[in-house]
Amino acid sequence: MASSMKTKVEINFNQGNRQFESASKVGSQIGLSYSPNLTVFNLNRVHLKRYSWGEVVVSTHDVAALNMSGKQSNRSPPTNKGERVSNGLSKKGRRRIRRAALLYDQLQGELGSKVMITLGYGNKSKSGHRESKADLDRFIKSLSRYVEKAYKVKDVHYVWVAEIQPRRLKESGEAVIHYHMVLPYFIPKELVNKWWNNAVNKPRIKAGLPTQTLLPNVIACHSAAQYMSKYITEEGHRIEGNGYNMSQATSKGLKPLFEDCVDVDGVGVEYIYDKVWNTSKNLTKYGYTDEEGTRRMLWVCDTNEYAFSELINEIRYDQANQSTQRAKE
Repeated sequence: MASSMKTKVEINFNQGNRQFESASKVGSQIGLSYSPNLTVFNLNRVHLKRYSWGEVVVSTHDVAALNMSGKQSNRSPPTNKGERVSNGLSKKGRRRIRRAALLYDQLQGELGSKVMITLGYGNKSKSGHRESKADLDRFIKSLSRYVEKAYKVKDVHYVWVAEIQPRRLKESGEAVIHYHMVLPYFIPKELVNKWWNNAVNKPRIKAGLPTQTLLPNVIACHSAAQYMSKYITEEGHRIEGNGYNMSQATSKGLKPLFEDCVDVDGVGVEYIYDKVWNTSKNLTKYGYTDEEGTRRMLWVCDTNEYAFSELINEIRYDQANQSTQRAKE
């Protein structure tokens, strides 16, 4: 395919809604390099995803293998929470938390400073793992009401990760939980202190249990991704219940802006992978090639929006052009 083609099938990037509006898909299975003898056995299905912060993931599968498998996908729909396991968070959980932090880094210009909050317990005021989640829910309700009013938003962003306090575990053997939370808002420290003390101590007072003043840690930062990376790579301990969670607004924000598949021949695979690789000057990239030399996966952390949209337009134009040539034969 000539890279100098000027006529493009329109694909718009609506910056206000932050989503690609893809042109209608062409149903015929064709390659970027047209051949009249091209069959399904020569084809590879390239799956492209791009997120609002610029991350792109490309994967390749054999079309023939996909067709012969005849199996329906039994994967569960994406979830915004997950179970902590003995050796820490799952790969999927770490990936979702990392992407949530990248989303917050992108939102900073619109929503102000990001805040990192650590919610912990004292020697008297402490809860078990299950009871602790109820404390956290009460805290999040107070926080959400404040954000909705202060920032005039209906959907509140947050993500939290649960962790066992390592020093207390080492010194006393107590597996006391604490939480690391990131939000793309500025939250006054005195309000965080008030909400967490109310969430933990009010039920204890009602039950006649001893209490103490708790002092959460609240800091502002420029990179949510850098902060959260510490807590999603450390080896974890078994925690009852969810090891992390995020708001519905954040979960929705993690969906790709653009996601589509295209069936191409081997030359087409190389062309797409090379183009995506060159859409970013950032050195943080990763690719995988199988034993037969077929490129199977590519991850680029930050791509140029315009260059990526041009690539998609070029693919769509080539598909439409090859479909027209086949119809004439």
